[in-house]
Amino acid sequence: MGLFHKKTSSQPIQSQLVYFLKGIQFNHSIVEENETRTVIRVGVALSIGNCDSFFVINHKLQLVEFMVHTPQTVPENKRREVAKFLDLADYHTFIGNLQMDHRDGTVRCKTHFIYDDENLHQKIIESNFYAGYNMVERYFPGIMGITYGNKDAESAFKEVSDIINPQDN
Repeated sequence: MGLFHKKTSSQPIQSQLVYFLKGIQFNHSIVEENETRTVIRVGVALSIGNCDSFFVINHKLQLVEFMVHTPQTVPENKRREVAKFLDLADYHTFIGNLQMDHRDGTVRCKTHFIYDDENLHQKIIESNFYAGYNMVERYFPGIMGITYGNKDAESAFKEVSDIINPQDN
């Protein structure tokens, strides 16, 4: 069998993710479960608002994606500038990336990791989980500054990155 055709059991990784969520006392539900993938929904209230988040287990690829969706969509006339901002933010991140669907303006953060049939170290799950939320909380104010404050991508990025521009004072 080739690399992408290895048949695996999804129960171990799914159990590990559920165990992690129960350990940190986060409510969750399984919203999809089939041969191809399993989706675990986690709803979280962050300082920026309520965010839907999902663990998506891609069984055939042995890949887990963790996605955090922001609570607001970007209006069509602001998507180009927000895309520039997301590029600037992604350049400075280590785990995960920010993405915008240009069709509907939804923004999310996505992290991912691969797994095998062995037990996964809980730090891998924890790192990806919290990185997704931290990135959304850190960069969402920049998205809002562009959308509603008429900022450009560079000034919004500098603001969320605490880079002070003396001309703004």
